[in-house]
Amino acid sequence: MFRKVRRIGKQWAVNAYNACFNRAYGQVLMLHRVGPKEPDRLPCLDELRVDVDRLQRFVDAKRADYDFVTLGEVYERISHPTKRVRPFICFTLDDGYRDNLTEGLPFFEQNAIPFAVFLTTDFINRHPAFNYPFIMERVVRDHDELWVDGQQYICQTIEQKNAVFAQLKDKVLRLPYEGFEQSFETLFANYVSDEKREDLTMDWDEVRQLVASPLCTIGSHTVTHCRLSNVPKEKLAHELGESKRQIEEKLGKSCDYVSYPYGWTTDVNAEVFDAARQAGYKMGLVSHGGGIRKNDADLFGVKRIMFTENE
Repeated sequence: MFRKVRRIGKQWAVNAYNACFNRAYGQVLMLHRVGPKEPDRLPCLDELRVDVDRLQRFVDAKRADYDFVTLGEVYERISHPTKRVRPFICFTLDDGYRDNLTEGLPFFEQNAIPFAVFLTTDFINRHPAFNYPFIMERVVRDHDELWVDGQQYICQTIEQKNAVFAQLKDKVLRLPYEGFEQSFETLFANYVSDEKREDLTMDWDEVRQLVASPLCTIGSHTVTHCRLSNVPKEKLAHELGESKRQIEEKLGKSCDYVSYPYGWTTDVNAEVFDAARQAGYKMGLVSHGGGIRKNDADLFGVKRIMFTENE
């Protein structure tokens, strides 16, 4: 009981201090997909998609009080306190989905708002091991019962399907980095076939259309969208450096920023931040933490807020 009271008291003290002396002066928003909801998708994945009308209402409500800025400006404002004149918002989108071009770009251009897209280069290169959550989502959605790794999963209702998806995702995230694709294929060998893989991300020609807009900044989201805290140290340089190299080679533009896949406290660590620095990035972004406050000076652990329909 005493520990619980102490924990609550500590959190209250932190909140009070932040409210009085360390208020957030900026928000880096994390999105994935842009466009209308898909009725056939499970809610656990459809939450990644934000409707354009919702984005428009958000922008209209914030425009008078916030600057909408580029990633480069986020870097400058964190690095130089004198540039924190007005609070800011920066839009970022992870993975490289095609709707970032077809739905997102027209929205951002119409509103003259800069944005950034972090690319997973294996997705853009059409690597066979496409973003596994969408493979698992289809498997769970299409079956009422699954046998995976010798375990039975009942997934008849939407609630059960969401729960099973979460359990399977946790199992997959624990797979070793080396041989991940083979291990994944083995787990779902009875349910996955190449002809059922979805083609949801851009190719390089589509990325070039996107970056033709001066509003767009391209960053890296690694090579394979792996959990970087699971990656052997000698492979971190490949995940972070090779994605940067490919983006710069394919687009003829500098790639100065990286967002870490998943990006929660268990997915990144000091070793990952150091590897990003060594790879030549200027700034790295996580997927949690809330707004950016004046005491947040670590350029390789810049906080973000997930933007959803409930934002």
